[in-house]
Amino acid sequence: MKPSEQRVYKYLQTHPYITVNDCKEVLGTTELRKIVSDLRIKLIPEGYTIDDVWTESVNRYGDKVRYKRYFLEKIKKSC
Repeated sequence: MKPSEQRVYKYLQTHPYITVNDCKEVLGTTELRKIVSDLRIKLIPEGYTIDDVWTESVNRYGDKVRYKRYFLEKIKKSC
């Protein structure tokens, strides 16, 4: 796993979610979408995946904005 992937994975283990803005401010990269794409494949053997949900908010100018929150999810095993 690349260092940037490790940082995102560790962040998700200790926080409920991460956004592109969180990743930029806390982890120093704007490549969250690419990192998540790679991690989704790499975490399957460990029994995890990264899910996402669209969130709506208002920016500092009063405009509505949409962004994704990414969160770590345990893969449910089927019987």
